[in-house]
Amino acid sequence: MSDKSADSGQHALRERLKTLVEGISKTLEAGEYVDSAVTDTLVSTLQQYKERTGGNDMLHALLNPDADSAQASMLPRKDGLLDHVTFPPFRDLSDHYDPSLLYHKWSGRDTLTHARHWCFLATITSVITFPRTIAFCTTMYGEKTQVPFYPEDKQDERDLHNLTPRMRPGTTLAILYAERKQFFDGSAGIRVETPRVCMVFDQPLNELVATASTLMARADGTETPAQKERHIPLGNGERDLLLSLAGLSRRTAKEFRKCVGWTNLPPFRLRK
Repeated sequence: MSDKSADSGQHALRERLKTLVEGISKTLEAGEYVDSAVTDTLVSTLQQYKERTGGNDMLHALLNPDADSAQASMLPRKDGLLDHVTFPPFRDLSDHYDPSLLYHKWSGRDTLTHARHWCFLATITSVITFPRTIAFCTTMYGEKTQVPFYPEDKQDERDLHNLTPRMRPGTTLAILYAERKQFFDGSAGIRVETPRVCMVFDQPLNELVATASTLMARADGTETPAQKERHIPLGNGERDLLLSLAGLSRRTAKEFRKCVGWTNLPPFRLRK
């Protein structure tokens, strides 16, 4: 392939990327849902660009929010809990058996590791504790799903024991690095083996979204008159935790882990 043809191909890919990013940005600005097919197209186009250019700077910057690069701003996201990428719907979660490259990256030839932070959010509608603890939830998009817990050791069992009383109907369940999984009975849900990746807030999700927006506006000094008058029905500990969660896409892994006190939790679970 001639240099002229190569440059022409790279230019076409850059223009396609620009069009995709602008389209996603307009969708988010309108407060609408970004279809997973669009984000998949964005990722595949980025991969093509990487192969054409022989470099991964753009791919890394777009997929890694911790990247110290001006290119990182190319990936449009709403702030706070309305960030569709950091807080995806259930159907857009990375699949346990087919990990999404929007949330993972290759480390070596056959190992995937997390490329970014993400968190699943849903309002709990009911909970059962026998034969195992399962939380049934509804997302802000109306999706209904289940979250069964499979503690792996004594520490996990203690963590689940402390978490279970807080999981009541009407509260919000937050699960970091959640993956969609198909179970043997044909149903789908999120299998949780380490309860430490879960948080429970004493508000339904629709109210929690508004609370998080208010807390972030106060932290940034950009409150509206309505936000200044808004009562925050959370204790100081929950407020700090919610503010850390809402700013998930802004933080590095080290900063976030320090905020939530997870100094002893491995930063990423490798998959081979």
